[in-house]
Parts: sequence; structure tokens; C-alpha cells
Amino acid sequence: MKKDGTGKTKLIIARAPYFVITHNKIYFSNYSNGGYLHKATLAGNHAKPFNKVHSIDLFIDQNKLYYTNKKTNKQASFKTN
Repeated sequence: MKKDGTGKTKLIIARAPYFVITHNKIYFSNYSNGGYLHKATLAGNHAKPFNKVHSIDLFIDQNKLYYTNKKTNKQASFKTN
């Protein structure tokens, strides 16, 4: 995307209010599928469910993806590489 906001590229076709990008992958909370965490390539290919938990508040720290389970309000994590 350019500084003026033009040249945008859509990475995924889903409602994804929470997402992070690392290691050429995008992890996102797919609100088109229950808020479950999904993983896809940056080209938007191979989007797959990664868990069956409504996941919010995603962030990366030291090669770990952290998310909050919306139902229990507990944080969980896993390695991304």
C-alpha cells in the first residue's frame, strides 16, 4: 500500500478484526467462521482453521502467537515457527 492509501491488496476474504503477520503467514480471528483462529499464506492461499476457539486480541512476542479465548477470557499461546 502506498502512503496515500492506494494500491491496497486484500489478503483474505473473511471478516478478520484481529490479525497478525509473521514468517510470511497471516493468523487471523475469522469472524466469518465463529471467530476461530485461521492461518494463511500472505498470498491468501491455504486459509485453514487453526483452532476451534473464538480468539481475540492477537499479538506476537518472541516467535509465539498469543490470543485470548473470548469465552473464558484466558490467554493462550503457541510457537509460530
